[in-house]
Amino acid sequence: MPYVKEPKTYHSIRKIPIPDILKQILIEYVKNTTSFHLFANSYGELMTESQFRKLWRGIHDKINIALGGVPGKRDRKTGRMVDGINAIQGLTPHTFRHNYATMLYYAGIDVKEAKRILGHSDIKTTLEIYTHLDKEKSGAANKLNKFIAI
Repeated sequence: MPYVKEPKTYHSIRKIPIPDILKQILIEYVKNTTSFHLFANSYGELMTESQFRKLWRGIHDKINIALGGVPGKRDRKTGRMVDGINAIQGLTPHTFRHNYATMLYYAGIDVKEAKRILGHSDIKTTLEIYTHLDKEKSGAANKLNKFIAI
């Protein structure tokens, strides 16, 4: 049975900036729901794990099709696509958190503020993300410079 846990620490309670375009979508979504929970089952209750997996598979399949994939059948035990064409690999709900962290970096958000927003208890965790992105950014600049020099 699903349940809502108490935050681990006081710092777990935080305000998260939401881009205006997403904020408008969420406002409309909330206007049309009667549930206390943002993502609820048809009874307005927290989703079970299997209900969430089914919701996620639908989201994954829509993204896959939008990127040129072809829907296929899924293995009953694993839920993985066994035929069709999967245009995306490794997409999980947690991927969106990483994407958000990346957007914070490229938007120029200070690393200490990003630490707070992401809820990291240790600045090292945030710095690892930013260091990784610095390397990618650096690599992109080198490739661009080589291309222009040709």
